[in-house]
Amino acid sequence: MRSSSLRKIDVKNGIVYIDMDDTLCDFKGTVKQRREANKAVGFPQCQYGFFTALKPLEGAIEAVNWFCKSEHFGLEFCDRLILCAHKNLLRGNYLIDDSDHGKGQDKFT
Repeated sequence: MRSSSLRKIDVKNGIVYIDMDDTLCDFKGTVKQRREANKAVGFPQCQYGFFTALKPLEGAIEAVNWFCKSEHFGLEFCDRLILCAHKNLLRGNYLIDDSDHGKGQDKFT
């Protein structure tokens, strides 16, 4: 969803997905850093521990905490975690993403 199209999201009556890569955390920056550190690794995101090492973007944790009305993500947040590269496979009402096209983002409000 582009910032110019942001509007109030009614989570009580819908399902909201929040993209992780470059929306909540610095995916591209970490990939670049890992590739520079080890040029033999073409896909550092396939290495053990890559995702747990991702640094959150400024304000991302606070935004999700506000959105979810929780004090922290914690283990209970894992019950809501869905890993999916193709967003057109998801069924929901809203998607918060850094991109508006390419992987099914157009299927959301």
